[in-house]
Order: sequence, then C-alpha cells, then structure tokens
Amino acid sequence: MACNNLAMRDDQAPEPNPLLPRRGGLALLLGVPALCATVVGCFTTFSRPMGGYWDDAVALAQHGRIPQDFTPAGYPELVALGIRVLPSHPQAGAIAVQVLLHVAIAVTLYLCLQAWSVPPRRALVATLLLQLHPELLLSVNKIWDVAYSTELLLLLLLCMVMLSRKGPSIALLLGTGISFGFGLFERPNFLLLALPLAIALWAGMRSPRRPQISWPVALATPIVSGIAAFVLCSLIAFHTIDLPHNGPYNLFAGHNQFSRAALLARLNGEPSILPAAQADGHSLSEEQAHADETGPLFTTLAKDFIRSHPKEEAILPAVKLWTLLRPDTKVHKLQSGQGMFKLLLALALPVWLVLLLLRRKSLDVTHGIFILTAVVYVIPFLLTNADPRFRTPLDFLALVQIIAIW
Repeated sequence: MACNNLAMRDDQAPEPNPLLPRRGGLALLLGVPALCATVVGCFTTFSRPMGGYWDDAVALAQHGRIPQDFTPAGYPELVALGIRVLPSHPQAGAIAVQVLLHVAIAVTLYLCLQAWSVPPRRALVATLLLQLHPELLLSVNKIWDVAYSTELLLLLLLCMVMLSRKGPSIALLLGTGISFGFGLFERPNFLLLALPLAIALWAGMRSPRRPQISWPVALATPIVSGIAAFVLCSLIAFHTIDLPHNGPYNLFAGHNQFSRAALLARLNGEPSILPAAQADGHSLSEEQAHADETGPLFTTLAKDFIRSHPKEEAILPAVKLWTLLRPDTKVHKLQSGQGMFKLLLALALPVWLVLLLLRRKSLDVTHGIFILTAVVYVIPFLLTNADPRFRTPLDFLALVQIIAIW
C-alpha cells in the first residue's frame, strides 16, 4: 500500500524542467534580449529618424524642460534618462536606455503569455523569438518611438489579462493606472483603451477568485494612480500639465484633397498638409504648420473638407486602414528582399484574424477584450492620419493571442 501511495504521489507531482530551471529561465529571459540589443547597439549605425525627439531629449537632459509641446514627450523623457546618466556620451546613454527598454518588452511579453496560462517553457521560447522582431530590435540604435509605444500597449494588455483572469488586487490596480497614465501621456488616443480596461475590471470583479475589494476601491485606485502618473510625466517635461498639440495637424493630414494620394504613395498623410493648405490659400512653412496658432486653421480646413467632400470621406477610412495594415515600404520597395521581409511581418494580423475565426467557439471574455482593444486602437488612425509604423504594437497584440490560442 505504501508503495502504491508513493507511486501515486510521484505520478501527481509536476515533472521537473531540467532544461529551464527557475533561475536558468530567468537568466535566459533577461540575458538573451540584453545581449541581442547590446550587439545591435554596438555594431549598427546610430540614426535619428525622428530628430525632434532627440532634440527634446537633449533639451530635457541638459536644461530640465522640453521647449515644445507639439509632439508627445513620453519617449523623449525616456531617452533623456540615458543622456543624464552619460552626459559626455549622449548617444551611448540613449542606446543603454533602449537596451533596457528591449529587455522590459521581453519580460512583459513573457508575463502576458504566462497570464494566458501558456506553459513556462513555451512562453520563454516564444518570448526569445518575438524579441528578435526587427521593428523592436533595430529600434535600439534608432531614435523613434515604436518600441516604447509597443511596450506601453503590452503593459496594458498584461493588465487586462490579469484583471479578467485572476481578478483585481491593489498592486495590479495601481500598475494598471500607472501604465494607463504613461500611455495616455505618450499617446492621447490611448484614452479609448479605458473601455477594454473597464470590461477587464468588470470581468475580474465578477470572478469568485477575486480578493475582497469593493467597487469604489477598484475604480478609484487606477483612476487616481493614472492621473498621478500622467501629471508627473507632464510636470517633468513641461513644468505644467499639458498634452501634445498636434491633434489639428493630424486631423488635417487625414482630411484634405491630397490625403488619399499621400497615404497611398507616401504611406502617411503628413506630406499633403502644406500643399493642401496652399491650395486653400494659406502658404505655410513647416515651422508654422507646427505652431499652436495654426491649429484652429487646420481644424477649420479639415471640417470644411469633411462637409464638402462626402464621397471622398467615405473612401478615406478604407485608405487609412490599408495604410496602417500594409507593409512599411517607405525605405525598401516591396520587390526587394527587405520589402518582402516587411510583407512577412505584416502577416501577423491576417493570421490572427483567421485563427480567431477558426477558434471562435472556444473564445472567452479575455479574447473578446483583446479584439475590442485592437478595434479601439485602430479607430483614431481612421479618423485622423495613418502610418504603417503604428501597426507594430498591434502586431504584438496579435502575436501574443496567436501563441495563447495555438
């Protein structure tokens, strides 16, 4: 009998994982992304596709304030940290911060998969593969906000999964609010993500496994912590509470007589702004287009175009959706090797949609929350301006759910 009991206990015990022990798995999770990012940082050329962000980061690091409020300031704040640490080698400081950001993305990816109940070994292997995504890995040596925006969305996705599947806790509610505050400061259109977050909280509060947290506490905790995070970021950047002022600029970029041509040929509506303004009798320089005083003009011109061109307005959302979802071929043509690789990267969303259709009968509320998140993420780009680079965070939403469902 004792032998039988012993055998039964052995059968019920979880099998050890000799290949990926706890410490070894953590070392791989942190070390491999750090090594990959460091290699990219050391052996590729440092570039500034978004030079304005670099100027903002240098100004914040050296003078304690960002002098303009036209574009988002969250990413420049991050880069400024590295410049402050290594003031005599600002590029090295920026790269060091972005290496840490790359590691943070890998950790968040792993935690997302674990929250979906993906087995640890499978989650680790998937994470180590996903962190090789070139839009992330090549961002280490590049001044642009794609990796940072991806991390902000991944953090909110992690919060949604944990809220809906495990129920809320004070720590999770605080983390949700802080992540949302950071995201809102960098991307004001993240405000729409409050809807899937609220549904995730509602699902978690209905769970029998949730801790004894009252609805007032569950609502107040993320709201207060989110406001605090947003205000802190704004005070650091501007010494006042502010948001980016580029809303009218983006609105006009997506609603003028040259928007469709620019979106299809240049994969962004911004090149249409100055020609469209000039066609409407307003000759502007690039600097004037970014000035606060021009915002009301762009809003008026965009509204006039929307009212007077209903047929074009019926077509533009489809053009913007195509622009957002298509391969980013601004630098490399689709027929080139790099262009074909861009096409491969753009397949994540179609594969995700097909898989959702095939597995639709087995989807639960968390899957629905992810789908809603994708929808509300896309809507602002259909209403204003679109660019394929904004698709990268959405690709990772799709990839996480593909791995979870597969």
